[in-house]
Amino acid sequence: MYGLDDGILCCFDLATGERLWKKGRYGHGQLLLLADQNAALISSDKGELILASVNAKGHEVLGRFPAIEGKTWNSPVLASNRVYLRNGEEMAAYGLTAEIDIPPPVTIP
Repeated sequence: MYGLDDGILCCFDLATGERLWKKGRYGHGQLLLLADQNAALISSDKGELILASVNAKGHEVLGRFPAIEGKTWNSPVLASNRVYLRNGEEMAAYGLTAEIDIPPPVTIP
């Protein structure tokens, strides 16, 4: 399980409840797990979108950019080949056109 704990990305083992790691400051925001790609799409409260590969041993930022201006508390949404992000003032949509090489998952015994 992945989530943001006071703006820091963390990973927990659901079977044991043990925290496996907690690293990387992304601000308060939302996280969308892309489980079939071993990745997470994080939207910060400042409107930044971050794509990170995630697994039980850690994470790696694959890309990030300022997607929208102002406070953003809403989760990003993926539909077809677009990612959508909105706040109380505006909405943005970005086309996804390239495959991203994301490392395979890591299993912890």
